[in-house]
Amino acid sequence: MLEGKKAEELFIVKEGTVELMTKVEDDFELPIAMLRNPGECTGTASLVAPHEYSLSARCEEDGTMLVIQQEDLKKLIQEDHKLGCIIMENLAQHMLERLKETRNELKIHFKTLLKSAHH
Repeated sequence: MLEGKKAEELFIVKEGTVELMTKVEDDFELPIAMLRNPGECTGTASLVAPHEYSLSARCEEDGTMLVIQQEDLKKLIQEDHKLGCIIMENLAQHMLERLKETRNELKIHFKTLLKSAHH
């Protein structure tokens, strides 16, 4: 999974550790999160437009991932609307968790900047 590439797959951790990161400069990637628990997922951009990965991912240790193709997932959602609602509810919860994490990180960085500005 590469940041900026077309998102065509959803990845679910079965076992192992996956690091998520974002490119800051050509030669520097900022770690964003570590997925360590079975059921954690990445590649949610495959479910929403513009269908472009916003992070890159790499396996930090041997493991197993469940990979679901975007088209297969779309077909399931169209065939079973109840399942579609559950998937989208889980996606909304997932995005809210990520937003909260990002806000907390932003607060930490802002506090650090404030402290350094006062010295």
